[in-house]
Amino acid sequence: MPHQVIILSKEAKSRAELLELLAREGFTVASFRGMKDLLKSAPPESLCCVLLENNPNRGASALDAHIHLRKNGWCVPAIHLSDTWNTRSVVEAMHHGAENFLLKPFEPTGLIDAVHLALRRSYHILSKAKACAMLASLNQKERRIVEMAASGLLNKEIADQLELALVTVKVYRASAMRKLGAGDAATVGRIVALSEIDQSVWFNGHHGSRPNDMPPQAKRK
Repeated sequence: MPHQVIILSKEAKSRAELLELLAREGFTVASFRGMKDLLKSAPPESLCCVLLENNPNRGASALDAHIHLRKNGWCVPAIHLSDTWNTRSVVEAMHHGAENFLLKPFEPTGLIDAVHLALRRSYHILSKAKACAMLASLNQKERRIVEMAASGLLNKEIADQLELALVTVKVYRASAMRKLGAGDAATVGRIVALSEIDQSVWFNGHHGSRPNDMPPQAKRK
């Protein structure tokens, strides 16, 4: 799956150093000096994370940039980079959904690890969004039936609970599977599970191992 790491910083030297480090690790990288240029492009539909550098002396707040991005539909993991640290700034960053907060100067491996985790979380965010969109294509009865089937109920049990004929349940279930492009019940179950999962379990890297179809650049080398 394509991926991208976006750098937003007013400091040309910092942008160049970050770009060189990430490109050397095999990441696809884009850098921007200001929010205006970044927002000329649409929110990414592939794996993506954003590095937001805090430059208070130049009127650039990583937190303000993060909030602005979210208001413009950029719901992607963000890593805040800052020369200064205090409890309040870290708490505020995390409260607004920051994936990580790194104090400069940082070890290159620390940044690389943070980017790996952010892209992993991006994968799950996109997977959930895709699953929700797929289920939204079903009508009310189709969705109810596949959700019940995903919970382990048999067609007859579903028919009894919904007070429907068994053949009606089978028809609705077959129609739902066609719309979802699912060849078996296990695939439907995965789609339902992805749509319902709490994304907070992935927050700050607590989201398990790398999915098999993530790109090699998005896993630890």
